[in-house]
Amino acid sequence: MSKIKKFFKSKALHYGGFSVLTTVIFIALAVLLNVVAGLITDRFNVKLDLTKSKLFSVEDSTREFLQNLDSDVYISFASDRTGYESYGLEFQQTSEIAQQFAKAGSHVKVEYVDYLKDPNFSNKYSTDQTPLSQASIVIRGEKTGRFKALAVTDYLNVKYFANGQEISSEEAQYYQMIGYAVEQDVSAAAEQQFMSAIMSVTDESPVKIALSSGFGEGVYDSLNGLASDDFTKLLATNAYIIEPLDLNVTETIPNEYDYMMIFDPSIDYDFATLNKIDSWLDNGGLNGKTLIYISGVGTDTPNLDGFLEDWGLAVEKGVAYQTDANYAYQSGYQQLLQVAPDSPYITSGTLISLGYVAPVTRLFTEQGGFITTPILETFDGAVLQPFDADETWTPDGKEKAARVVAVQSERSVYIGSERGSSRVIVFGGPYLFLGSVLTEKRFSNAELYLGMFAELSGRDAQAAITPKSFAISTFQITAAQSNGIALVFVVIIPLIFIVWGIVTYVRRRYR
Repeated sequence: MSKIKKFFKSKALHYGGFSVLTTVIFIALAVLLNVVAGLITDRFNVKLDLTKSKLFSVEDSTREFLQNLDSDVYISFASDRTGYESYGLEFQQTSEIAQQFAKAGSHVKVEYVDYLKDPNFSNKYSTDQTPLSQASIVIRGEKTGRFKALAVTDYLNVKYFANGQEISSEEAQYYQMIGYAVEQDVSAAAEQQFMSAIMSVTDESPVKIALSSGFGEGVYDSLNGLASDDFTKLLATNAYIIEPLDLNVTETIPNEYDYMMIFDPSIDYDFATLNKIDSWLDNGGLNGKTLIYISGVGTDTPNLDGFLEDWGLAVEKGVAYQTDANYAYQSGYQQLLQVAPDSPYITSGTLISLGYVAPVTRLFTEQGGFITTPILETFDGAVLQPFDADETWTPDGKEKAARVVAVQSERSVYIGSERGSSRVIVFGGPYLFLGSVLTEKRFSNAELYLGMFAELSGRDAQAAITPKSFAISTFQITAAQSNGIALVFVVIIPLIFIVWGIVTYVRRRYR
């Protein structure tokens, strides 16, 4: 037999050729899989968001809302896409969220327009209040013709910290100027702001809410620890129009407002002002108005108290103190609440968080056309601590119960077959509305308030969308997981290859 024939019949060629063929097939499959994956991602724009906070994804509630849009909405960036995204990760994320909006709703169109090269765009959308820059984004509704211009500070939230304490941007600039260390946390609010703007520019009948002023109402920013600013921002983000109304100046409350908020007044309302509110709620006998009153905890307001009594409500002269450690935080003043069983605005038993709050008593359940309904209550174990209690006060021996801290009183009339209702809704303190609890996903404070206004105004309730942090998170695993990974990659997999090699060698050696 010739050497060539022996070579082709040899074991070396047989096994070596099989190995080469296997390798070629494996490489070909890998290349083919890579090409197919590339074609799929190019054709269908398939992307995976692997960030912990899902920075580049939108919420299911957002997709559902966008799918139900019935008119075109344009998200217009005021610069070309390459230039805009070159500003950094935060801007790439904002651009991607816009693309996700367009994927979710067929009526959402995204465009990139360099406003410096397009004077028509600049003239139409640049205003004294919101002058355009290359980081601006304009959202407009085709049907309504309305638009909203977003500045970079609208869709990127920046918080500054020194020594672990949050400081204002002005303070941060000063500290940096003198060489003091300042840390910052940037969070993405593009989804939140896009949703707000789209709802605003597509709503053909926007809901207006009057925010009362003139009596020391608590219109504070969140750095000062009170919550009306946080609450009004939540409502504005969900396309409610909030307008200040000085009750000392206006002779009558304009009928265009179906809702009014009195937030934590530090001065009691006079009788003339209360008569204005009463006339507005009566609405010429038609009713159809709603007053939301957030009481000041410990504020002496006998005139307002008398007004509430007519509606069957009374804010207690004390604080709900939780004695059950299962429902309290650092102290009995900071506690969990639950939605009351008959609450009309959110599923009963839903958890709510708060701090210092006064109970609200129902003076009657039903009387003279009025019906009172609990909205929020403490868990069992709460006692009433008087405002004038000193440091010797203890909850021992006090009556423990679930105490209502938010109530609605509804007054209804019938004109023919039509029913008209006005409501007074009372919350026992402003700390239910702090920004720290409105954005806390463990609790449902924001969902309660948005659900309440949605129900009252006949709108679809929207889930509260909170900003997402750009902070980089490390992948944390437990000791057991670490040991398991080490066992698999250091012991089991190498052992499999060793055994495989031995078996292959023995088979070839004795065949």
